[in-house]
Amino acid sequence: MRFRALFVAMACVPVLAVVISGQGRGAPPPATDTIAPDIAGVVAGGSKVHVIKDGFNGTEGTIALPDGSVIFSETTANRTIKIDKDDNVSTFLENTNGSNGMFFDKEGRLFVTQVPFGSSGIAIIYPPAA
Repeated sequence: MRFRALFVAMACVPVLAVVISGQGRGAPPPATDTIAPDIAGVVAGGSKVHVIKDGFNGTEGTIALPDGSVIFSETTANRTIKIDKDDNVSTFLENTNGSNGMFFDKEGRLFVTQVPFGSSGIAIIYPPAA
């Protein structure tokens, strides 16, 4: 049974943890609310965990945005997903060329590491080039 989970602990809400998961075939669906184990440096044991959405495949590079939303790469689907502060899931960017590790600079540009077929690099993928 395969189960991948990504825990995001928001500094401004110390007891909040979010799970974004991808499951292998035959894996049971995750509980919608549960309690996290203690994971040193990630989440305190006993923290409430709420599963927003599961079924992703290849989640990487989650970052929080100033408006309370988060974005992350769904690398095998070649896109970046956004989950807003109300738990609404949408596609932020398509055709991201295997993007994973991400950060915004102070000018609002989204830098990513990319691992397309056979090569790798760093690119700016947002805002789109004019």
